Amino acid sequence: MANLTPVDDQDRFSEVFEKYMKLVNDEKFMTAQCCINNLTP
Repeated sequence: MANLTPVDDQDRFSEVFEKYMKLVNDEKFMTAQCCINNLTP
């Protein structure tokens, strides 16, 4: 999802940003790692 923010001209990602960032604290390392990696360009 975060990979699509450059083309998100309707700012839809902002609606789920809080939930997305909560995944960074997920007990499963891979989930958190994928979330962070998707935020970087």
